[in-house]
Amino acid sequence: MRALLASGVFVIASTLFAACAIIDTDDPRPVAECVVCRFNGDLGCVRVRIDETTPFADYKGQRYYFCCEDCRDAFIAGPEKYLRPAGEGR
Repeated sequence: MRALLASGVFVIASTLFAACAIIDTDDPRPVAECVVCRFNGDLGCVRVRIDETTPFADYKGQRYYFCCEDCRDAFIAGPEKYLRPAGEGR
């Protein structure tokens, strides 16, 4: 029973992760990185296709794109948190 439950959880998690991670390589739109997802270790949503509907924020002369409005709002609330160099504490 435990193995069945574990495999079910794995299948659900894999499906959710894969749905977010799929980037069509034939898609000509540019790709950006969601710094909030990168910071949070959500590697499935790090890569974002840029078009007129992609959430973004400008900070210190740089434009940042996000996978969703929630990530954009989190960034706006504390951009320095998400822009720390790798290895610095959360």
